[in-house]
Amino acid sequence: MSITQAGITRVLELLQNDMTHIAVEDGGVEASRKQISTSLIDGNTLIEEIYYSEAELVGQSIDKVNLIASGTDTPGTGDNIVEEEAAETKTDKESLTISFEITVMEVL
Repeated sequence: MSITQAGITRVLELLQNDMTHIAVEDGGVEASRKQISTSLIDGNTLIEEIYYSEAELVGQSIDKVNLIASGTDTPGTGDNIVEEEAAETKTDKESLTISFEITVMEVL
C-alpha cells in the first residue's frame, strides 16, 4: 500500500487549515503569539511563518517557539502541535522571522 501524491497534498492542506498562530516562550511562559502571516505548501512541505519588526519584542528572551493549531490571540488557547527550543534575545537592531516546515512523506 502506498499514499498517492494527492493523498499527501490533502494531508498538508488539512494541516494548513488548522494552523493559526506561532507563539514564543521565555522560561516556560508564553511571552507573545501572532497569527500566521505566511502559509504555503511547497511540494510535500507546509511552511508557516510570522514576522517581528525591529520595534517588536525588544529585549525579549526566547527559549522556545510553538506552532499552534486552532488557537486564538489569547495565550494558552489552541493545541501546541510543534515546539522547538531556541536561544535568542531580540534587539531593536534586528527583525525576526520564525518559520516552521512540516514535510509529509511516505515511509515504507
